[in-house]
Amino acid sequence: GARVDACVGRRMISTLSTTHQTRVLCGSVAASRRSGRGKAGCALGTTSGQRQGLSTKRVLTRRGVVGSGARASSVSPGFGTKGKARSCSVVMKGLPETLFTIGTVAVLPLYGAMIGAPKAEVTQNAMRSHLPFMLMGALYAAAAVVSLQSVDAKALVDVFFANTNGDGVMSIARHALTLLSGFLATAEPASCMWLHLLSLDLFVARHVYLDSLALNVPAAHSLTLCCMFGPCGYLAHTFTKAFMANLKGRRAAS
Repeated sequence: GARVDACVGRRMISTLSTTHQTRVLCGSVAASRRSGRGKAGCALGTTSGQRQGLSTKRVLTRRGVVGSGARASSVSPGFGTKGKARSCSVVMKGLPETLFTIGTVAVLPLYGAMIGAPKAEVTQNAMRSHLPFMLMGALYAAAAVVSLQSVDAKALVDVFFANTNGDGVMSIARHALTLLSGFLATAEPASCMWLHLLSLDLFVARHVYLDSLALNVPAAHSLTLCCMFGPCGYLAHTFTKAFMANLKGRRAAS
């Protein structure tokens, strides 16, 4: 009987321990499932939060791009004060070269017509017209305005007056040569002086051309000299007229 009771007790103890182990195992499984759901929920929350953050960043980025574009358009170089100043300075720097080129190219066809086709009606009408000299006058006026606004030219003038303050005429003449040489080394005054010389040479060439038509004397060589050396061309024309008059007198006498 004692043995039977002992066996029954052992079986009951093993059954209870097995039941306890089963309950513990079930509790651990349930706890692990709960923790898994919690982690999944946290992961989902984190993912949704990241998505919201990314969407917010995209919106802010788009707004920032639009804002920067608006700022760039509002402070663009073409409409701001600094942009206008820069564009004006660029235009002022390139204007002397442009005026120099236009003036040089404009007089060449006139010289070519006077030398190559002196008796053509087109040449005579062009040289009797005031339009070429009006064009040269406009170019010269524009170059003079640019020269007056040149910083380098103003500095040269200031140095000239500082050196000639209270001196005699010879000192002024000596420093004037230095001033002119300084002007020729500066783009704005150099273009202005070049247009001045072109206008005067063209005026002398016009006189020589019209005078040669009236007196029927050759003037190609004189006009060639007038193209670059106006006074020399006029002097050559004076000698040509004297020579042709003498030749005609000898022929008439013989």
